[in-house]
Amino acid sequence: MTSNAQRFSWLVCELRELLTNYMEHSDDAEDNPVTHYALLNLLMSLQVLEKYALNDPSAIELFKSLHEKHKALLDQMQKH
Repeated sequence: MTSNAQRFSWLVCELRELLTNYMEHSDDAEDNPVTHYALLNLLMSLQVLEKYALNDPSAIELFKSLHEKHKALLDQMQKH
């Protein structure tokens, strides 16, 4: 039996693979540019998360930076 985390990880990898195949073989980008753009952004996000999960130093630094910026924004919001 697999844990929820293992199943989730597997599903994320499956989604990334499906999106990669779609982007490589899709010819509807001109007909549906907003949908294509949304799927492309989702694919890029999954790729970064995958790199983070594999302890890629650049992905780790990216998330550290985003975390600090998000924390600073929340701190500013709480002061107002």
